Amino acid sequence: MGRKPKIVAMHGGLETGFFYKANPKLDLVSVGPNTHAIHSADESVELDSTAQVARIIAGTLTELAK
Repeated sequence: MGRKPKIVAMHGGLETGFFYKANPKLDLVSVGPNTHAIHSADESVELDSTAQVARIIAGTLTELAK
């Protein structure tokens, strides 16, 4: 995508926590678009970042299928 990824710890691991509980040997990564003011009336998402995430997931799945 033309820049280095940021690695950050943040709240929002409910889904990954579910999978980790089922199999603690998994290495898990959570990705998502840029969002703002989550769980408020002002919640928003940057649409360009949503398209980038879709491309990242599609490319990752393509590589994993090889």
